[in-house]
Amino acid sequence: MGYIQNKIIQPFFDKMLAESVNKSDYLTGSLFENNTFIPPNQIEDYFQRSGISWANMDDLSKIYHSNPIINAALNVNARYLANVEVKIKDLSTGIIYSRQDVNRNKINNKIVEKMFRLINEPNPLQSTDEFLKFLSITHDIHGNSMIKGNFIFNKIDIENIQTMFCLWPQFAKPIMSNSNYWNQIDIKGIIDHWEYNMLGKKEDFTTYEILHRKESNTDVGRIEDLVLGRSKLFALKRVISTINASYDARETIANEKGAKNIISPDIKDPFMGSMSLTPKQKLALELELQRRYGLKHNQLQNYVSDIPLKVFQFDQDVRKLGIVEEIGLDTMITAHIYDIPPELIKMYKEGATYENQASNERIMYQSNAMVRAESIFGDLNNWLGVRKKGFEYVTSWDHISVLSDNKKESSLIDRNESFVCREAFMAGMITYNQWLKRLGWEESTEDWAKKRITEMSLEEVQIISGRNLITAQNANPDTPNSSSQL
Repeated sequence: MGYIQNKIIQPFFDKMLAESVNKSDYLTGSLFENNTFIPPNQIEDYFQRSGISWANMDDLSKIYHSNPIINAALNVNARYLANVEVKIKDLSTGIIYSRQDVNRNKINNKIVEKMFRLINEPNPLQSTDEFLKFLSITHDIHGNSMIKGNFIFNKIDIENIQTMFCLWPQFAKPIMSNSNYWNQIDIKGIIDHWEYNMLGKKEDFTTYEILHRKESNTDVGRIEDLVLGRSKLFALKRVISTINASYDARETIANEKGAKNIISPDIKDPFMGSMSLTPKQKLALELELQRRYGLKHNQLQNYVSDIPLKVFQFDQDVRKLGIVEEIGLDTMITAHIYDIPPELIKMYKEGATYENQASNERIMYQSNAMVRAESIFGDLNNWLGVRKKGFEYVTSWDHISVLSDNKKESSLIDRNESFVCREAFMAGMITYNQWLKRLGWEESTEDWAKKRITEMSLEEVQIISGRNLITAQNANPDTPNSSSQL
């Protein structure tokens, strides 16, 4: 073995190693004991990748900006919410005003004009669309969202507010009051004030000038947790880690990295049997393969070895490795956490149809965006005290096409249902109240509404019809005050 190793194999590897080591543009790292070259600035990452690495939850904003699935889910949430049209309802008359009514000078009320201006131009930097998207995204990332109002005369109401800004909630800290938490009837007895420290600038805000909205939090480890929400991202910690690992694997394969083959010598000593390579020989062979052979324009595709070798290939097909399926499963879990139909954020549209897409969008609006919009503007109504002025913000979705299609479909069903009920009523099969109930309307308290048409007088029938379409032959002839014709 010593003769073959020293006289035949070793000179070959010495020459190969010398050629590779001379390539200074290739060797940029430090040589470890296992003869692996690693750049110094990647040593820490090298060891971290060698074991399980959970997602770092210290910076939730970074997760949103770096993880494509989380980013897509939160952006979908924000985009659908921002599609809301905000209107104002007059509580005394029930009239609902739109911003078009203001533009056409149909409204002469300072409160209504102020309410629309605040929504249309919340602050000098943001439009309504930008404001709502930022509010939604920060809430979904941190489990908290905060609106800072700028008021004159320190009076918190619609008449005195000038602008409102969305704050970055991760920089806000509640300074708790020393009072007993459970005995308070006012927020001031719980939170003394808010301390806001962002980019080295510190400022204190009163509790009343901040509208704080939050997710539920059952993980109370600090006194501040009594009033702060907890991000849904914490429930997705393992999912986020798996997504990161899956994309790392795809990137590794795409960049022609990762384990591809096992190469071993097919050399046998007549006395010792099969022979293995020394660490120095392994390194020389690896460097030679990486330097001269590959898919780049200046590399060879076929390797011709001076010594016999055996090659065992690793399968790097992402489909066989299950990477795509894993990302799809993680996407579905993320969607469910944020109440989003998974089809709206999946990375492919295979099997999708217009009907399925429209159905998913209706679900997204009805079970997600509408609910969140009602909550946001309900909180604004309470915070700004607009109901005390006789008005309130209301949300409208009449301009959304998929919801309009749904309304048209429902209207057609109602029309057919009403036709069937009318025929049944005219045949004396049901009462007028049963007709109303079938349509989901409020029943009448009148006595005639509880009768079938065959039990009514002609005058009662005329009340319903409003026209002389029913003769005495349709009504009960034994009923008093009946006549031969209406």
